[in-house]
Amino acid sequence: MTPSKSLPSQPSFESLRKQAKKLARQCAAGDPEALTRVHAQLPAPSLPLSLQDAQLVLAREYGFAGWQDLRTAVLRQEGRGLEWAAAEAERAIHDNCVGRLAQLVREYPALLSWRDDSGESLLAFATGSFGDSGDPFREQMFTRIECAAFLLDAGATVESSIWQGAIQARAKGVLQLLSHKGVLPRNLDTLAALGDYDGVRDLAPKATPVIAPCLAPELPRRTDRACNPIHCQLPGKLYRFAPKASNRPSQSFTTNSREFQGMLPSPRTNSTPRAAYSA
Repeated sequence: MTPSKSLPSQPSFESLRKQAKKLARQCAAGDPEALTRVHAQLPAPSLPLSLQDAQLVLAREYGFAGWQDLRTAVLRQEGRGLEWAAAEAERAIHDNCVGRLAQLVREYPALLSWRDDSGESLLAFATGSFGDSGDPFREQMFTRIECAAFLLDAGATVESSIWQGAIQARAKGVLQLLSHKGVLPRNLDTLAALGDYDGVRDLAPKATPVIAPCLAPELPRRTDRACNPIHCQLPGKLYRFAPKASNRPSQSFTTNSREFQGMLPSPRTNSTPRAAYSA
């Protein structure tokens, strides 16, 4: 990779962030020079250019494989600020080094509330799956449960996107951790993903179905949640073994059947595993 730019002797990470945002704005406005820069680094860019792609273009222009590599290099030259600490914490999570992560959080407590440019926290980085985590091996490869447990104990905030992402990726270990720490809500989504079918059976009669009203005709229908894949597919099938559901099919329904396994939403698999951080 031949860089088209060189970092100044005293680079500023904040300046680089602004450059990336400016490049994204210029591409959105159709600036020919900006589009030429993008096509030089990304042969088939997706337009309008996202901030992440703009950051990737900028990093490659400076001779780095990705934004994280550029960020780490610049923050090391800048000194030990919060952004440097966040980059080191992400490296520690990637390496599953809880001791190093704990040291950084002790020295920089603000890491527990830190967010990157896309709004992702360190807890989201530790629990996020970059593919289908439907079996223990893949979940161990994609997630960092030990680091997530430390961050939860240290006081990291759990946003709904954390457990929603875990459900989508079928990361049962993450959901079990959140449940053990008492930060996972009890609803049809989480109970079904955990395999807590007794809990589902108890909760289902109280929930509002969005499909298959013949399975529970005494309950009103709602359509405002129909875009949620869990609520579009799961409740109607769960009502088949809900004790109070009327007009249930006569055939038995077991939780380990192919039909039950097929009702869960397909996880997102359009990403690649965590890229190794360069030294």
